[in-house]
Amino acid sequence: MLTLRALGAAHAAADNALMNLYADGLRRHWPIHRLIGARLLSLAGIGGWSRSERAVLPQPVRAHGLSMADRRGVHRLLNPGTAPFSGNPLKNKRLFAELVVKHALPHPQTFLGKERELQEWLTRQSDVVVKPAFGSHGRGITRWRRTPSGDWDAGRTTMTDNAFAACLRPVLKRGGIVQQALSAHPGLETIAPGALPTLRVVTCLDERNEAEPCAHVLRLASSAGAVDNFSAGNLAAPVDSTGRCGAAVSIRGGQLTRSPGHPLTGQMIAGVTVPFFRDAVALACTAHGILRHSFTVIGWDIAITKDGPSLIEGNWNPGTQMVQLTEGAGLDTMRLGSLYRHHLARLSSRDWRSAALLSWDR
Repeated sequence: MLTLRALGAAHAAADNALMNLYADGLRRHWPIHRLIGARLLSLAGIGGWSRSERAVLPQPVRAHGLSMADRRGVHRLLNPGTAPFSGNPLKNKRLFAELVVKHALPHPQTFLGKERELQEWLTRQSDVVVKPAFGSHGRGITRWRRTPSGDWDAGRTTMTDNAFAACLRPVLKRGGIVQQALSAHPGLETIAPGALPTLRVVTCLDERNEAEPCAHVLRLASSAGAVDNFSAGNLAAPVDSTGRCGAAVSIRGGQLTRSPGHPLTGQMIAGVTVPFFRDAVALACTAHGILRHSFTVIGWDIAITKDGPSLIEGNWNPGTQMVQLTEGAGLDTMRLGSLYRHHLARLSSRDWRSAALLSWDR
């Protein structure tokens, strides 16, 4: 993953206190050669708002917003536990699975045993999801279901238990995971015909360093696909503090669309109340409390099942576009933005000087 910090005209934001604070911190603490590099990156069109963001985010939102290009640099400052990825439980999926098991947080059953135990574990499963260790945006995720004959099927591929176990071993050796596939709560099934829907809860440490829920978005697959990621063209519905959904948004062909109902089922999304909403938010805050010393802001993906919320993963670099689109406002105007500013203002000179112009994490 590449992080670039660009500074220039694209980052001039007269009324955007968040971006001004970020840019000013770099300018005051960086050596001249790094500032020149940041300016050259800006002149090359790197940083600031992308063409696709300009197409879907209104100018008033962008005027007070945080672009996807700049948020990574901000998040690396706010989340010192980011690097190295191998030791980051919000990037390394195996570490995350071990963390939730250790703290007894509700989560999908995940295979964490020894290699010789894999085949026996599979015999007790009928529906599993396989994920690479460091994947993002749903890339590399596959779902396998057991057929009536006892084999494993992924749509175009069928394997016996032995063959499937042999196929999984290299994935596990590379740090990937295989876990039980969960089913959506019956109250969400009609608006989630494909992949498991997840509630994204963004938590940020408040002024007392307690985890505070600042944004809630319900992510829904727009078709019978394997993932619900917004970046894959799926739906995102804003969720208010009571758990009630608003009209969903999606980006298709570079254009923003809003819909009160699901495009595949026709079922209304706006007005649906997310089951176990308060429990899900409490779970996110509890999980953040465990990681508060390494991460200031975290985006949690939580499945809502018939038995309650289940923690799927946490994200150290939660996307800003989805939140700003569903809220119709720039991050700087939100409570979340005020907490970003609170923590950026308290960074030490050493923190700012350690912010690299370019960071590459394998």
